[in-house]
Amino acid sequence: MNLDPILNVNRTEPFGIDVSSNNDFMDIDKLKNYIPKVSFAWARSGMSWGWKDPKFDYFRDLYENQLGVWFGAYHVMYPGESPVNQAKKFVSIVGKDCRGYAWDVELTHGKTPAQIRECMRVCSLELLNMGLPVWGYTSPGWANGWIMPKQLVYPAWINQIKWWFAQYTLSGVEYAGVCDIMNGVKRENVYIHQTTSSLNGRLFGQPVGSPKTDGNRWLIGKPPMPPTSEDEIIDMTNVMNIDPLSQVDPRWKDIRLGNSAATIGSDGCLMTGVTMFARYLGVDTDPAKMNAWLTANGGYYDKLFVWKSIEKLLPGLTFTAKYTGSNLDKIDESLSRKMPCLVHVDYNPATSLIDQHWVLIIGKSGASYIINDPRDGSRVRFEDVYGDPATNIYNVATYSFTGTISDAEKLSRLWLAHPTLH
Repeated sequence: MNLDPILNVNRTEPFGIDVSSNNDFMDIDKLKNYIPKVSFAWARSGMSWGWKDPKFDYFRDLYENQLGVWFGAYHVMYPGESPVNQAKKFVSIVGKDCRGYAWDVELTHGKTPAQIRECMRVCSLELLNMGLPVWGYTSPGWANGWIMPKQLVYPAWINQIKWWFAQYTLSGVEYAGVCDIMNGVKRENVYIHQTTSSLNGRLFGQPVGSPKTDGNRWLIGKPPMPPTSEDEIIDMTNVMNIDPLSQVDPRWKDIRLGNSAATIGSDGCLMTGVTMFARYLGVDTDPAKMNAWLTANGGYYDKLFVWKSIEKLLPGLTFTAKYTGSNLDKIDESLSRKMPCLVHVDYNPATSLIDQHWVLIIGKSGASYIINDPRDGSRVRFEDVYGDPATNIYNVATYSFTGTISDAEKLSRLWLAHPTLH
């Protein structure tokens, strides 16, 4: 069979498709031939006024349950409808356990760019405030012309969501260039490039004459995959059970980092990692509180974190060193002392630049390092997002702690940290 060129693998990016009721039911046995070549999928859930795509549940079960690939839902946004009601209808169809919720922005309904932009803003914030992973799905032309024209000063919500752009006429290199100058959207927030709408549907188990299928490539790392067997579930035996935190949590994402112009959401990955680390040692804090404490205690040089500053937090806490390179031996030594460590990674391994991002290593499951990632509050295997730690860790920072925290003090701090429970 002559495969479409987009499937001729020596590819570096994961490949996926998106479907709707315009596509026919699929032959799962044929489709399995393209797994894991097809490693993620989206399906249309419906449209604004509450219409549900009649094949959504079928496609969700097919990809999420039967094939075990990353699965997201997209919902067509109508600028003329109440954005709050649209968000409620989206969630009523999909539930709150989906891996991605994308607003498909492609209709004007006679509305102005400002009205479309406001609808998108409210729709997105409604889902963000529910703690859901929100995406924007549109074309670069639409983004530049309707959602974020050049003359605007861009509000924070633009980069609180991930973006999925459809652009069929550009090569990968050209597309990356378009994203570099995309108005308002940071390059590192563009996760998916829809490259074509003309994949042969028969490749994916559809009958002859079926509508052609959209093809997409995932640009940043890999789509995090659900476990497919008991062996792939994270073994917590040698993992510190440290609650993940996200720097883009609506409670603190817009707070300025120290006295700089940056925010916790844009540049607070390291500070959020330090917050998780401090909470593990019993400090009653969160990213907002930690940011305020660091600002008052010499914790920043502009927006750069001062490593020794948190020694003041607890007696016995000492900054050990910041090591250049992967230094896996230093990581293992720190973990052997039941101390997490902070490591510098490339935020977007798909580009040639090494974008600074920090994650917290909290243990090992087999041979895999387990991380809490501040960019989205996930707990994942390092290699599932950033690749081989031996080559993709650029700096390692470790601390030691000789102090002790009594059980009574831990209980007291937990009591204060969870006022809703009493």
